[in-house]
Amino acid sequence: MNRGDVYRTKLRLPDRAVPGQFAERNKYVVMLRGISAETDIPLVIASTHDPARAPRPFEVIVGTTEGFDHETVIDCRWPYTLPKAWFKAEEFRFALLPDVMREVSVALLIGLQMKV
Repeated sequence: MNRGDVYRTKLRLPDRAVPGQFAERNKYVVMLRGISAETDIPLVIASTHDPARAPRPFEVIVGTTEGFDHETVIDCRWPYTLPKAWFKAEEFRFALLPDVMREVSVALLIGLQMKV
């Protein structure tokens, strides 16, 4: 796994419709770091983008040009850390270009309210 690798996998996430419950959802995840010796990987989740809503400073909008099936938003407010072993080789989809990952880095700083 490398920085910028994108996987499509099932994640168990809070169910917004039923507070306190969880639901399994297929999601794109973007790896934030790719150090081979690490057993856990930091990542952010990407979801379908609603074009009617303007992107916020902690979001990166990507689309088919970058490899996604449709217009997608990478939300950089909520980074997760999950075991590398959870991600299977067949779930790998593509790698984001360094320019996109620079945008993700800036959005992370904003999303986590860190100073640039």
